[in-house]
Amino acid sequence: MRTLTVLFTLLALRYLAVLLGELRTVRFLRDGRVHSVDREEPAVYVVIPVLREQHTIEGAVAHFTSLPYPALELVVVTTAREGDGVGTTAEVVRQLASRYHFAWLHYPEEEGAKADQINFAVDWIAARVGNRMEQTFVA
Repeated sequence: MRTLTVLFTLLALRYLAVLLGELRTVRFLRDGRVHSVDREEPAVYVVIPVLREQHTIEGAVAHFTSLPYPALELVVVTTAREGDGVGTTAEVVRQLASRYHFAWLHYPEEEGAKADQINFAVDWIAARVGNRMEQTFVA
């Protein structure tokens, strides 16, 4: 499971690097965040669907929330398929939400795959950004 998380992180970072590589000149502020000089950054949403990944999700959340791109938003999608209770991924994500800034969605169906969680998140993002969806990247 850890190998998959690392692989997903590397692929997502490569994808973001390609997307962000075409961005313009940037400057660094004292807080270390990157801000555009020429124009507004496009919104980038990184969606992480999770199922029984309570031991690896904190590292992924910490990594993506520390990236210095101000228009990046992390969306973690847990699922009812895992069940409720202590020690579930949803419980771990609930605790992480108090320490990190990210969107947490809970896919309510007990059936389905991670693709269903991703579609659930994309629908949420589309409703949130409205007519700016064409200027929004989802990874």
